[in-house]
Amino acid sequence: PNPNPNPNPDLGPNPNPNPNLSLSMSLKDDLGLDVGGAEAEAGSMDRIAGVAVLSAVPMLWGTYAPAVRTIYNLPTPPPSVLLNSLSLSVSFAALSTALTLTRAANPNPNPNADPSADPNPSAASADPSLATTLRYGFELGLYLFMGSSIQLLGLEKTTATAAGFIVQLTTIIVPALEAARGRRPPDSIFAASALALAGVTLLALQGDAAGGAIDADAVTGDLLILVSAGFYSMHVVRLGQIAKQIAPTPLAVAKSLSQFTLSLVSIGGALLFGSPELRDSLGTYLNPATSPLLAGGDEVEP
Repeated sequence: PNPNPNPNPDLGPNPNPNPNLSLSMSLKDDLGLDVGGAEAEAGSMDRIAGVAVLSAVPMLWGTYAPAVRTIYNLPTPPPSVLLNSLSLSVSFAALSTALTLTRAANPNPNPNADPSADPNPSAASADPSLATTLRYGFELGLYLFMGSSIQLLGLEKTTATAAGFIVQLTTIIVPALEAARGRRPPDSIFAASALALAGVTLLALQGDAAGGAIDADAVTGDLLILVSAGFYSMHVVRLGQIAKQIAPTPLAVAKSLSQFTLSLVSIGGALLFGSPELRDSLGTYLNPATSPLLAGGDEVEP
């Protein structure tokens, strides 16, 4: 620290304790730059963009279950392990393309770095290594892979409406997990979660209220969807911790790579250890001569 902010006391008080700041402000005045306003406007636009992206999430969640049920209603629906792998391959390809385009447009891996900053930052402030990104990506991808795989199994047995509501139990499980970690969410979050739980409960009791018999397959499907909601909730909680350490696009690519790799492993496991019906169905879809994916919409019996 400088105990003497005015190195020339004989010259009188120093009207400019920070000459660099004064020069910077002078240049802003001369050039007519409203830097503060520009930064505020940029922050506002970023917030609007973030809200817009998050607003698309419910639409994607809401259309997922009906889309899967539509596929399962086809004359020759694909096995869930193959359907999961196909969807994850699209995700991995899209995110890899996004990462490639981002790096091509911005070759500097840290464009916001201060040129005058210490060229040898400490380990705490350094960018995470590739191994760290892959490790966290594998963890998050494992949660999502388990969630999506179990959800697909559940959708084979229950309705899209029931699945769509039950999977929203994440709105209850996530605050509960956060509270268990000692981070109690606001009371408004718990109130909203209780309202969501009431809606799910009414949906679950709908069959009994109508006097219909309980469908064992539907109950099994509902329970599978509930388990998948648990894995999705773990992903949300861990993502909230990890996303503060790693840039979003590399993390998303690593997570998608983990999911896609696990999906390929699951197909291999199904071919080796699955039931005869599952192996036959996979063989039909993986054989170019008989695959409904290449049949132009014609019905192909497995």
